[in-house]
Amino acid sequence: MVGSRTSTEKLKNPKMIRSSFGSQPLSVHPSSSSFGFGSSSRGAFQRQYLSPEHAQAMGGNNSPGAIYNMLSSISKQPLSNNSTSAKFSFGTAERIGKANNKKGDRKTNMKPGPGAYKMPSSIASQIVSTKKSAATPSFGSSTRDNQQKLFLTTDHEKIHYGRHSPGPSIYQATSCFGIQQNARNRSSPMWRMSKSSRFEYDYEKRASKLPGAGQYVAGSSVGKMVVSQKKTMPKFSFGRGTRDAKAKLFTSADHEKSQYGKHSPGPTTSVTDSSMGRQILSRRSSHNAWSFGSAVRKTFKESEVPGPGAYD
Repeated sequence: MVGSRTSTEKLKNPKMIRSSFGSQPLSVHPSSSSFGFGSSSRGAFQRQYLSPEHAQAMGGNNSPGAIYNMLSSISKQPLSNNSTSAKFSFGTAERIGKANNKKGDRKTNMKPGPGAYKMPSSIASQIVSTKKSAATPSFGSSTRDNQQKLFLTTDHEKIHYGRHSPGPSIYQATSCFGIQQNARNRSSPMWRMSKSSRFEYDYEKRASKLPGAGQYVAGSSVGKMVVSQKKTMPKFSFGRGTRDAKAKLFTSADHEKSQYGKHSPGPTTSVTDSSMGRQILSRRSSHNAWSFGSAVRKTFKESEVPGPGAYD
């Protein structure tokens, strides 16, 4: 009885009502489902088995990282299945002449160096008989006149043909048009204008009696045709009827309906009663009206009790 009374007082008192979020202490109020972040670690999730395909995808996650000691493929290989590549190094033997100095050999030290020899030039005349001197071309000292008189071969002589012959402008070449004077040249066919006089036929006399092109009176093709053989085309013009005559024209009953109200007074000529306030026509109901009260203020009796500030 005490517990039910306490819960009833809590329900009546709004200050004692608990929040609708979270776990509800009252059994009459269902607690809503709550969600939170998982407290499991990632290591436990990785150890979870779902399917064989998922286990294959997780392969290698627990293996050590790039901590393997990868041996170099250069220089000597410690593994027997890896062949060691060939290597090269500088020789450790002493230079020529250095070892002979220790033994007291002075002949090696007496030899001249590479720059002590005097090598003759391989260009121009060679002094040593075992070396052949190369041919040395030079500019000729002969004149051009002597070169023209020099006979080399018959074919070479042909290039001088016509050198002393007259130029092309000295010859008088005949035209290739018209009659050819040389019998070996064939004359091309020729055409010429006839020498007969013009307008010697009968049409000249008849043409002189006919009027010219500008003497004919050609009628216009627009408007009314004078010649009966030509058809006059229809023509259109602006109507001369007034708007008042058109308004009196009766076309149809539906067309007459469009003229309704044309001669009626406009909207500002009639006096329209206001829809606010009291309505004059009995067919219209007047709406409720409110107004300020007209009663006199302070109708109650004033109290003779002193106010809060009157006490000493």
